[in-house]
Amino acid sequence: MWWIRSTIVPKGFIKETFTKELIMAIQFGKTWWGEHWLRSLENVDYDNRLPRGATYARKGNVLSVRTKDNEMKARVSGSRATPYKVTIIVPPFFEDQIERLIDRIVMQPALISKLLNRELDPSILQIAEEVGLKVFPKQWTDFKMQCSCPDWAVPCKHLAAVIYMISREIDNNPFLVFEMHKVDLLDELKKRGLFIKEQKKNGVPRLNSLWRREKKKGKSGFEEERAYERVDFSELRDVGEPLVQLLADAPPFYPGGNFKDIYASQFIRLGKEAKRLLNKRLDFEALFPVPADTLAISHHTRLSFTVDRNNRVVVLANEGTGGLMKNGEKTTGDGDGAESGDGTGRGTGDGIGTGDGTGDGTGSGSTEKELQHLLPELFKLNPDYLPDYQPSVAASHRMLFAAIHLTANGNIVPQIVELENRRSMVRWIPAMMDEQTRVLVGKLAEIVPPGLLQTSYKSRQVEKWRPVENQTEELLSLFISALVTKMSKPSKEDLFEDLFFKGKSHDFSDVGEKGLDGGIKVWLDRYYLTAEEYKPLITVNEINDGMLDDQFEVAVSIQDRSLSDVAPYPLSAVLKEKEFEQQRFKILQNVSLLSPFIRGLDTHINTAGDHPIRFETAEFAPFLMEILPAIRLLGIPILLPKSLQELLRPKVSMLLQRKSEQGGFVSLDDLLTFDWRVALGDTLLSQEEFNKLMANASGLFRFKEQYIYVNEEEIEKLHKIFTQEKPLSPYQLFQTALSEEYEGTPVSLTDEVRAMMAELTSVENIPLPRELKATMRPYQERGYSWMYRNSRIGFGSIIADDMGLGKTLQVIALLLKLKEEQAINEKQKALVVVPTGLLTNWQAEIAKFAPSLSTHIFHGTARDLKQFDADVMLTTYGVARSDSELLKKQKWQVMVIDEAQNIKNHEAGQSKAIKTIPANIRVAMSGTPVENRLSEFWSIMDFTNKGYLGTVKAFKDNYATPIQLFNDEKVVKKFRKITTPFMMRRMKTDKTIISDLPDKVEQNQFALLSKQQAALYEKTMQAAMEEIEGFSDNGDNQTLFKRQGLVLQMILALKQICNHPAHFLKNGNWDPALSGKVELLFELLDSIISTGEKVLIFTQFREMGSILEKIIAERFGDRPMFYHGGCTVPERQKMVERFQTDRADKVFILSLKAAGTGLNLTAASHVIHFDLWWNPAVENQATDRAYRIGQKKNVMVHRMITKNTFEEKIDEMIQRKKHLADMTVATGESWIGKLSNKELREIFE
Repeated sequence: MWWIRSTIVPKGFIKETFTKELIMAIQFGKTWWGEHWLRSLENVDYDNRLPRGATYARKGNVLSVRTKDNEMKARVSGSRATPYKVTIIVPPFFEDQIERLIDRIVMQPALISKLLNRELDPSILQIAEEVGLKVFPKQWTDFKMQCSCPDWAVPCKHLAAVIYMISREIDNNPFLVFEMHKVDLLDELKKRGLFIKEQKKNGVPRLNSLWRREKKKGKSGFEEERAYERVDFSELRDVGEPLVQLLADAPPFYPGGNFKDIYASQFIRLGKEAKRLLNKRLDFEALFPVPADTLAISHHTRLSFTVDRNNRVVVLANEGTGGLMKNGEKTTGDGDGAESGDGTGRGTGDGIGTGDGTGDGTGSGSTEKELQHLLPELFKLNPDYLPDYQPSVAASHRMLFAAIHLTANGNIVPQIVELENRRSMVRWIPAMMDEQTRVLVGKLAEIVPPGLLQTSYKSRQVEKWRPVENQTEELLSLFISALVTKMSKPSKEDLFEDLFFKGKSHDFSDVGEKGLDGGIKVWLDRYYLTAEEYKPLITVNEINDGMLDDQFEVAVSIQDRSLSDVAPYPLSAVLKEKEFEQQRFKILQNVSLLSPFIRGLDTHINTAGDHPIRFETAEFAPFLMEILPAIRLLGIPILLPKSLQELLRPKVSMLLQRKSEQGGFVSLDDLLTFDWRVALGDTLLSQEEFNKLMANASGLFRFKEQYIYVNEEEIEKLHKIFTQEKPLSPYQLFQTALSEEYEGTPVSLTDEVRAMMAELTSVENIPLPRELKATMRPYQERGYSWMYRNSRIGFGSIIADDMGLGKTLQVIALLLKLKEEQAINEKQKALVVVPTGLLTNWQAEIAKFAPSLSTHIFHGTARDLKQFDADVMLTTYGVARSDSELLKKQKWQVMVIDEAQNIKNHEAGQSKAIKTIPANIRVAMSGTPVENRLSEFWSIMDFTNKGYLGTVKAFKDNYATPIQLFNDEKVVKKFRKITTPFMMRRMKTDKTIISDLPDKVEQNQFALLSKQQAALYEKTMQAAMEEIEGFSDNGDNQTLFKRQGLVLQMILALKQICNHPAHFLKNGNWDPALSGKVELLFELLDSIISTGEKVLIFTQFREMGSILEKIIAERFGDRPMFYHGGCTVPERQKMVERFQTDRADKVFILSLKAAGTGLNLTAASHVIHFDLWWNPAVENQATDRAYRIGQKKNVMVHRMITKNTFEEKIDEMIQRKKHLADMTVATGESWIGKLSNKELREIFE
């Protein structure tokens, strides 16, 4: 039967595949066997016809070649319309010749193992010639050749063209040189019983065959918080070089040179470009331009990915939140990705998977995105704020950065697959043969929500989707492949380069193309070795007989994976002993893969293990450093002697000593000194000792019981550090002492230094100020003592306790202590800078807890520094910025900034102004997790301890980038060590703290009237009082009833003014700056939202609720829900469900009357009463929406009261007089209308 041989290069293929330059670069005889085929014929080409044949072959004139046994027939286009017919007949070998050949081959097991791997070793040609076989022709008459052209020459150019094309056939299949002589070497071996039953399949896998269907199971145990877990990328090691090394040179499928060189060049570029992305030296949007109409990812966005069998990817971005769907049901709601059954809809990846189908989720708010448009949106998300987004977004962000890190470290490999449309494409996947890559992918699999990736397919012309069980690897493949197409070099219109690096597909169906995709697969097969029953194991032994220099012996043994408790068999036993006779060549098939890497392995096999594999130390070093890492990637275990297991590399270290002999703290400048050292494992050497060691050694050499490996680059680096002119700063030395490491290498501390560091970082209980009017909890005493300790030794402090843990009280205690010790005195005062909304709170708290501390509010247009004659000045960030030149002239003992995130932007004018105000002691307060917001942390630390963390660039390089982008746990630990003395953060979730706290903490929050509010309040109150005073408070019932109505109207009007002037005036001017209460609300929400907590805001006015909904949306970029009497029952139920389940809904506004009872809103840990009803029972009922059974957190209740208004006075009366409290429960606010005119004046003026 005739059949078409596969690797011909036809005209159409040439023109479509290559540029003119590449066509001329097409090579023939690229492999050893193909080259020898051509060389043998060139030797007898007396008329120099072969070069013309090469030109014909390059141009694609050979239209087809058909082979049957030893006869080849071809069609070659020429000057005539009808192609010429070419016939070549190769003489067959005789049976006795074949017998002699096989007899010689079976004597060499290494050759057999290679043959069984379809590898034709060149030594077989020598064996064939030794037994008298003419594999290649010695003269033209060795072949029978004929062409239908009129050219008399042999060979003519048409025959020569076919000869060149046969060389390409041989390049792709070297066994052809024997098959042309009617010899099938593998069949001949099989006749001798030398074969492997389970031969590997060489077909290109279908894409969909690589997707594992999610098995039916019960409700998933996935917890959405897992999506926010950090994944440490720093453990990835660069395996790019050994991965490229595993590939064979000059793969036959590529006709234009050595494709491995092209591949290696592109692969190196990918790693460099990915590193540039991570270092922000490459603009992501320059790679992936974003259309102007692309929707940004919001906190409500839910994502899911769909890929079909032709690798078309669709991203579904859903802004809604819907319910679960039934088995196989297509929903029309908003869909949150929950799925079950074999449904026909798509869902987003934040639900819980329970089966094979998915929810639809394509209703309100759903859009489809292209993957390339989504990636830049994911990339620009600040990793510090990921907890504010949906789990599917957080997981997708992690996957993108995992893809970048994998690419940067060369932990990716190509894989050729066949699509449903029969085209082939090369996709990129994680290099799962690398252990660290497998660990990373396993960790990612734990944080990816079920159903994030779904596959699309058609069943009876209906499009359906199902989840993918191995979605982590498949999503990474999609992300990595997208990155590769953009980061690789521009296309040169080379089919194979575009196939690998530009995401192109090709059908390989034209004449001469069949088998090229298989050739690519064979080239890449080393990346996809299956888990065989028998696995090689390499053991390295050190040989030191005292007579010669050290030598290393490499031994190969075999593990039987089915017998885990049986020791590995030596390869010599496999080669010699009868019990391995049946499986011997199956075992050798895998062992032979190591031959290109281990010099002498073939000889070792052919001598049945009697010839050992040994290396001198000099040649063992490159084997150890370059070859073994590549072998390890094949999944082959390597056992090294103890002396080589922890190979020592010289690293920079130091010896830290105490500089000053003086007792007590002088300054950081006088604290520490150091001497450079070289670390070799746990041994520290001086420069002189190391130089002496290196004088007679280089490369790999023994040191004590281990080996050291040193190259010139490392020596140069050490020399550069030792001779640098710029010394380490006192802060750098202090950080080194705290972390006990320098650039990851342990350092040595003298006993004096250890004792001094222990003293500097310990916290002893400091007696509380005598005049403090508060009982501090134990953790608050610790915070106060810690700040006091820092103030005494010249350190600034960042106190970042959770809201509600009493930061203000701890700082007030510190101020009072400093006053008692005369540190705060007539000449040196305290400056406290706060947001405007907190001014009155601070004044009230100081008056309450430390009445002996006098305060002065420096605020308003009438402020005058000359009037400042108090212990503490209270001012705002705005005033501190505008009056910084004035405040600089004042001597400040201590400067405190509250809500320190107000200086988080180090480039902002406000931050710069605050930092220019001098003070001996600096304290920053923040309720936000500043240690998790590294983008903000440097600026705050720069205020409290200027210069400690170096420049912004140094901080980003040393800490922010490794932590934010690499999630480097080692750097995180070091960061904590060096910042712990200067920052204290306790959380309400900490069991040691929560045991000190009541379950519910109530706190009055005082707001100041704005200037406009104050004027409107006074005018409205006076007008109302004049009208009220027109009625006698001792009149008849009708008069009293009218008078009481006027009082209640006045209360209503003044409440509205205290809320916001526009609430009363109805003028539509809802500027937040016009209301002190709104500004205070924003301050509270800033802290609550930044910590990821949820809050209920109660108001008794529907109009005010609507306005709060609007201005909160404008301020925070997210519209809160508003639950009021006008909402339908389904709307109310949906809002409650959203607040309880959707992490993006952090603020919930509720009408006091509509939501006062019956709701379960335990997702909230804060309750804000924006305007008070002065009815404790009503307040408590509202608070109990959050503080009820099922609440697992402490609840903070914030009662917002406007200072110096009737709100403050009525609240004081109720709190002071129990009978009034009881009265309000029964009558609400009506009792106020019964007060006398004098009593009303006292309350409202």
